[in-house]
Amino acid sequence: MSAIGSIYAKEVKDNLSLWYAKFPIGESIVLGDFGLINDFLFERLGNITKKFGIKFDTRSGGDVSQLNFASHKGVAVAFHAKVNQPGGVPIRAGVDFDFTSEDALYFNCAGCTAESVEDQVALGDQILRLMNDGKWDKKFAVVTTLMHAESSTIVMSASSSASLKLQADSDAISSINMGDASLKLEVTMQRDLAIQIVTQGKLTPLLGLSGIHGSIFDDDTFGPDAGLLSKGRKQLKLPPLSFGNLITR
Repeated sequence: MSAIGSIYAKEVKDNLSLWYAKFPIGESIVLGDFGLINDFLFERLGNITKKFGIKFDTRSGGDVSQLNFASHKGVAVAFHAKVNQPGGVPIRAGVDFDFTSEDALYFNCAGCTAESVEDQVALGDQILRLMNDGKWDKKFAVVTTLMHAESSTIVMSASSSASLKLQADSDAISSINMGDASLKLEVTMQRDLAIQIVTQGKLTPLLGLSGIHGSIFDDDTFGPDAGLLSKGRKQLKLPPLSFGNLITR
């Protein structure tokens, strides 16, 4: 797996604990895909419908206007409103990113919509039966939720002197609102970036994964983000997926 991908995925997981990053970000993943978690990255192996004949209904909902965070240190973001020059061409609104550490991340998705497996209890019952029949590895994770975004801006530094300058694509925009999914930005300067996605539309950057909980002391159960082990990370038992607390700023 890509070292850049693992670094990016860990930063996303640390900031959006119920979600895993999809990497490569443009990779095609659908509900019901299953695989392994390695260094915070989902490695697809197949699909439960095609492999095991498990069918499920889907639901849409839990819309979130914006998902936004920056690394706790090493990222400075400065917004600039449009400036009307006397008798001249206006200076367009823009936003500047300056990084003072390597692998620092700015993550913004606007116009977010969740898509999920409708009955995850029934799905879990079928997965547990597969495991009891010796057809399912307890380490497998299943994609039970996808977060789609109408617009994504994702920037990660490759050095401690990385930077990116963006401007609005129109003089009609007076100020930059990263929560506006219709906003389009143009790159005017870039330096030392490991990942650069600028107001790109129709991406699915995040996955919600479910797996089997359990130990020698507990009965096995199926639920979100449980039993999914990543190298160097302790197992977490987290509450069920919730869409009401995802706007971080």
